[in-house]
Amino acid sequence: MISFPSLSTRNYSQVMPPLLQTLINICLFKAKPQDLPPRQDLLLKVIIGTLALFLIRNFYLIGGTGAFAISITQVILIGVSLRLLLVVFKQTDRWTQSAMAIYGCWSILLVVVLPVFILNSGVEIKSTDFNLTTMMVLVTTIWNFAVITSILKETLEINLSLAVLINFILELIFSTVLVSLFAGDVM
Repeated sequence: MISFPSLSTRNYSQVMPPLLQTLINICLFKAKPQDLPPRQDLLLKVIIGTLALFLIRNFYLIGGTGAFAISITQVILIGVSLRLLLVVFKQTDRWTQSAMAIYGCWSILLVVVLPVFILNSGVEIKSTDFNLTTMMVLVTTIWNFAVITSILKETLEINLSLAVLINFILELIFSTVLVSLFAGDVM
């Protein structure tokens, strides 16, 4: 008989790599970006994983070749905006850990919501429908906003209200850029 370690205990480090464990803890507000290892090789792997998950999500949402271009653009926008914020707030030494936190948390939240997109691909959802899919996307969007805000607050050493404002502005910029560049692919 095969036995698996219980995940119900608080010590799940025996079954989960430490990087993934730390990223999950950041998503649960139990850890901070500075708890991540400052390793460029891990950051690259996390960025590639995030790109792959964006690509899967965008393929199910949009389909076609536009999904690849939109995914690349999303990854670049996240990196460039974070780098600019770090320069403005004079925290450039925090690039590796903060980027790993943001990309890694995006990945975890995409993994949470991807099954919903995959199960509902090809299903036409009317704007008046409020179902499980809508609820799941809404909850993960709010959760993602809160996690990224928390990461920005810690990384930039700013108060919560400023972190919320910065994250809100970034979301507006990302949406505007993506719609401007890829409106034909989405419509």
